[in-house]
Amino acid sequence: MAHTVWVICGAGSGVGKTHLAQQLCAVLPNAIYAKQGHGERRADGPANFYRTDAELDTFIADAATAHDHIVIESNERARRGTNGVTIFIDGVPGLTDLRDDREQLREAADIEISAAATINSWKRVLRKSLPDAALGEVICDCLMRQQRHLFGGRPQARVKLWIEEGGMHIFGAGLARLLEQIDRHGTLRGAAEAAHMSYRHAWGLLKN
Repeated sequence: MAHTVWVICGAGSGVGKTHLAQQLCAVLPNAIYAKQGHGERRADGPANFYRTDAELDTFIADAATAHDHIVIESNERARRGTNGVTIFIDGVPGLTDLRDDREQLREAADIEISAAATINSWKRVLRKSLPDAALGEVICDCLMRQQRHLFGGRPQARVKLWIEEGGMHIFGAGLARLLEQIDRHGTLRGAAEAAHMSYRHAWGLLKN
């Protein structure tokens, strides 16, 4: 059976990882939820609670035979990587006790929920993972509610800046994002994928 693994991670405690994981599990068809953590499972905690990577891997392998979607709340799993979709929830400035590995988790994620995240960036990722466009819209609604809960729904003023020479556009947000990803990944191909653009388009930006 084909299945998709969704991994929820976050910049610190209190950002709503459990809430989002359970919301996704409620809207994804034939889904099951599990959590990886430390210590003993609480009486009011999830039935599928695992402490080690091996236990979680066994659960995923077993669940894949009967479920279309497996939703995992686990920073550890996000760091290890997954063939599914990893969602990172950013911290709230001044409120979140930030993890030391938050930037590693952010870079490992396919989708980021933050004050600056846009629904279009989420849709680009979901189109690759979900053949059902309507289901993708439902997932985006869940992500948007989480974003508004954490960072507020107040209007924000934004400025778009670019550089021109002789009336021609020579530098803007797209190239800046690509250069940042080249610095992180060390290759143009890896940077293009992380910046959600084709290799040909990325090469054209650099060549120009």
